[in-house]
This record gives sequence, structure tokens and C-alpha cells, in this order.
Amino acid sequence: MAPIEPNGGMTYDGYVDVDENGNVHASGNGGGKDKQKQNQERARQQQEWRNQLNNDIRRKAGLKVNENLATGMEAVGLSLPSLQVNASRIVESKEKYELSLGSKIGISINITPISGYALEFGWVWDRTDDGTFYISFGESAGFDASIGFEAGSIKSHSPDGFRVENYRGYGSSDNVSYGIYHIGYGGDNFLQRHSIGYGKSYYEMTGGGSIGSPIGYSRQFTYTYLPFR
Repeated sequence: MAPIEPNGGMTYDGYVDVDENGNVHASGNGGGKDKQKQNQERARQQQEWRNQLNNDIRRKAGLKVNENLATGMEAVGLSLPSLQVNASRIVESKEKYELSLGSKIGISINITPISGYALEFGWVWDRTDDGTFYISFGESAGFDASIGFEAGSIKSHSPDGFRVENYRGYGSSDNVSYGIYHIGYGGDNFLQRHSIGYGKSYYEMTGGGSIGSPIGYSRQFTYTYLPFR
């Protein structure tokens, strides 16, 4: 029999251990078999932990749960490509959202005693850093007489996003003024003419300051020109 080390060792007939007082402990029915069972139980518990870890990773990534992975490294390794795909989709969605946005600044003139006209001119640009001068002119209905400065954001729901060229054409908007404040909401028309419905490919929201009527409202029906395009 091989000598027993202070911290335990193996003999030809089983597993033995030596405690701090030097006492030898061995299984009554063969230490080797007991140790093998312990190792198998420990391996099973570790496998369950690895599967649980992998499933948690896959759930967070929105992927199908898989219970049959061999090791923790395999769990992480098999999940990483899917996580990378999801991360790529997130980046792509963010870029698409950025490209759907546009902005504008301009001067607006509205003379509407029940029925009148509206004029606006300024600068419009998209997220590709492309911009141009625009002029919008058309009829309006309501009651308002004001001139003011406004700035606004444009949000396209077209798959191709917002481009400066999209701003050319028929559009409509609802506008409210109160004191020196002015807000508006509009978009491009569904029909290629003056019509009530708007928001075919984009919506816009504007705000700014104006002087004129202390309170007013108008619905504007305009056509936007891009004279330098």
C-alpha cells in the first residue's frame, strides 16, 4: 500500500482521507465507488448550472432555449453568434431611425380672416447632411394674422427614410397661435393635390414665436417648392 499523504491519497482498494488529527477515513464498501458516485453527482449539478446559465443568456437574447449543451464554454460560445446578430439588428434599427429624421427652420406669414393665404420659406435638411432652401405657399382657412419664426422636426415612416427631395409637393398643417407662441403639426398629402388628409410619408411638428393675432387657428393647404433642386 502506498503511504498516505497528510491531505489524503489513493490506495489499491479505494479512497481514503486523513483529517487534521491524523485519523484515516475510508468508505466501508469501497472508497473508489463512493468517490465515483460523488464525482458523477457533482458533474450532474455542474451540467444543470451550465444549462441554466445558457438558457438565461438565450432568454435575454430572445432566442430559443436549449437544454442540451455539454459545457459552460459551449453555452457561451453557441450564444455569442446569436447575440452578435441581435446587436447588429439593434445598430441597424438605430441607423434606420436616424435616417428617418429631418429638420427645418423658417419664417411663416399667415393672413387668414376666415379664408386667406399662408407663406413660409426657410431651410430644410436630412440626416445625410443634405439641405436646401424651400418655399411653401397656399390657401388657409380659419382665423389668424401673424408673422413669426419657427423650427421643427420631421419624422418619416417611409422605408427609405426622409430625404430633402421628399419635402417637395403638396402638404397640409394645423396651426395654433396664442400670444407670442406658435405651434403647428402637419405632413405631406395622401393625394397629389390640396386635400384634408396628410401624413403619407412623413409628419412634421413645429414651434416658435410670432406676432399678430393674440389667438388664432388655421388649416393650411400648401405646395412646397425646392427652387435650387
